[in-house]
Amino acid sequence: MAENVQNHPLNSRARVAIYAAVFLAFLDNFVLLPVIAPRAAELGGSSVAVGAAIAAYSFANLIFNLLGGFLADRFGRRRIVAWALVATPLAIGSYAWADSIGWFLAARLFHGATGGVLATSLLAMLGDASPVGARGQVLGQAGAIIGLTALLGPVAMAVIIMAAGLPGVFLGLAAILALGLIPVV
Repeated sequence: MAENVQNHPLNSRARVAIYAAVFLAFLDNFVLLPVIAPRAAELGGSSVAVGAAIAAYSFANLIFNLLGGFLADRFGRRRIVAWALVATPLAIGSYAWADSIGWFLAARLFHGATGGVLATSLLAMLGDASPVGARGQVLGQAGAIIGLTALLGPVAMAVIIMAAGLPGVFLGLAAILALGLIPVV
């Protein structure tokens, strides 16, 4: 049964946890975007396969943004968020272990699906728990956090790749998300 979605303002601890999850949920995409094409090419992907690898995340994300809303309403936002927060680091880690372009494309699709479900559910949680007169402000703050990830993601990628190489970006980011998401879950 879906959780009660009455309007209950967030306490500061819950708001920080959801904003942290929003940060982490979008950080992965901005960290990975610059390295998806090189990884797909490294796996022997043609120009078309490299383009498909870049687009695969967005394709699955588009579908699962829509499905995520349904799932969040049906099974409860927290349950769906928890599932997606656990699945996302697994999807990212699988990029490093992919030994073929097919496996890499499957990982991109799975990652896009987890990202779509997660974003929709997190934003629904924020909307549900925001005071009626402050929903725009709360969602605007979430948008600012997403913008912050767009600024910090490529820098984080550069630091990780200098320290650990291309596979290290995937494994390092998966570890960061897994560790960072433990208190959120």
